[in-house]
Amino acid sequence: MLESGKIHFLTNFTHSKTRAKFADFIGPHYIESATFVARKTISANVNSPKELHQFTGTVGIQQGANFGHEFENLILKNPNTIQKLVYLPNVDERYSMLKLGRLDGVFDDQLIAHHMLETGEISKDEFSIRFFLHGTPTYFGISKKAVSKN
Repeated sequence: MLESGKIHFLTNFTHSKTRAKFADFIGPHYIESATFVARKTISANVNSPKELHQFTGTVGIQQGANFGHEFENLILKNPNTIQKLVYLPNVDERYSMLKLGRLDGVFDDQLIAHHMLETGEISKDEFSIRFFLHGTPTYFGISKKAVSKN
């Protein structure tokens, strides 16, 4: 939508060469760090991104999520890991599917994951944060088609 000019402005937008063709970037305004939250009873020995291929459950991730190069290289380009991923169309489904047992783990932003655990949205008795990935700067993305350089 940013590329076509249907929206003018987008927050939490990660930089890439492809996106730079249709968007300008302001920032960074935030460092987004991916967190893996999982059910404590499944693959308790999996505590790093390099071990995720040993995780025996399903893992939810928002469709189109980009958590940086480490995430891309260790998770998205690993054929032993990618088969565990379930792509979700929106953020609301991640935790509801996790609580219902339809997912065993999720990738999310570090702040959101901490919030979900600290507020009791998901149970600390049932779920834990297993690992973090290195942070990626996020920007405000401005549509080159919809907004003039001026």
